[in-house]
Amino acid sequence: MTQEDPFRRWDGQRWMRWDGRGWVPEAWEQQPGPAGLTPPPYANGQSSRPAPSVPGWVPDRLGAVWSWATRNKKAAIIGASVCVFLVMGAIGSATHSTPAATTQSVDADSSLRGAENTESAGPTATSESTAPQPTPAPVRPAPTTRPAPTPTKAPLRVKFSGKGDKILRLKGELQTAPVIVSFTHHGSANFIVSPLDATGTEGSALVNVIGSYSGVVPMNLADDDETAGLKIEADGRWTATIRALSDAPRWDGAKTLSARGDQVFIIADAVDSTTMNSVTLTHRGSANFIVDVYGKDSGDTNIVNEIGHYSGQQVLPTDAALLVVQADGPWTMTKD
Repeated sequence: MTQEDPFRRWDGQRWMRWDGRGWVPEAWEQQPGPAGLTPPPYANGQSSRPAPSVPGWVPDRLGAVWSWATRNKKAAIIGASVCVFLVMGAIGSATHSTPAATTQSVDADSSLRGAENTESAGPTATSESTAPQPTPAPVRPAPTTRPAPTPTKAPLRVKFSGKGDKILRLKGELQTAPVIVSFTHHGSANFIVSPLDATGTEGSALVNVIGSYSGVVPMNLADDDETAGLKIEADGRWTATIRALSDAPRWDGAKTLSARGDQVFIIADAVDSTTMNSVTLTHRGSANFIVDVYGKDSGDTNIVNEIGHYSGQQVLPTDAALLVVQADGPWTMTKD
């Protein structure tokens, strides 16, 4: 029994061969068919052989379409044109709506063509360069080490407050460091502040007034001074604020220095070591008016010690650094 060729069939007039895309006529010399050009009928009752079994192929429908197109060529051409027009329109719509998909398909075709060229010509530098390269991991900068801040000494400032008689105990540098102390008192009787040494012995009073008071006095100016505590005698509320001597206000002599009551000023910028430094002082009060000047080398010099009103001229030491005034009223000092 002769085996039939599935890629060859008789369409009633000539032999047709399947070329992978459709049935095409065979060459003329191959046209004569078996049994006088009349092939035997097939199982489906047709005289033509169905298309070979190809995945996705529907031989009955394609045969019917082909037969209809052969008999109605004009209608087939018009229908084919309409189909082509519709397909092109759908492709155009897809291109405008999804450009990324179109670009991807073009790249895939290019990749296929590149693969074919690569197989024929061998690997090239271009094919290696187009291979995807790994993305380098981001390099995180090393943390910057901030230098430790230089420790700075906190400004000296200690405040006490109370009412009536009290003993204040001083610790650390407050016992020996040169400082200034601001006192306030709101009462009607004596307000006396005396320094105490380590044994509790009283020294000369820093403040000795009657009634209300507000003023500034120095403490521990001598090298051997040591104040372990302060004894406060009062009948009302009071405050005591201790600060470093360098916190005292400064006077450079350019303008008249005006103040009231007990005060401490740094006056080093107001004197000239090469000339006489004369000043005029005034006081408008009823109690003591005492002016002491402390020099860098000369030490303590008293230039005024009066009671009540005062107006006069005095000479400051050439190394004057600190001015200490005791007064109960307003006073001035002007450089001549």
